[in-house]
Amino acid sequence: MFFPFETMPPLMAWLGNVLPITMGIRALDAVLIYQQGFDVLVGHLVPLLGYGIAGLGLAYVLLRREVMG
Repeated sequence: MFFPFETMPPLMAWLGNVLPITMGIRALDAVLIYQQGFDVLVGHLVPLLGYGIAGLGLAYVLLRREVMG
């Protein structure tokens, strides 16, 4: 289900804003719909890169624990 962030309680709106899918959608909106430049796109992609690096690091640790344990 999709709900507008304006109608959500503050905690749920905050959680929705930090999800990677929301950041990706906003990046696509900025480039495809509003035709903004690369500087705006970078502001959306840096957190996504952080999520990716954290996910790979977590996967590495969990896989290493599984293989060694």
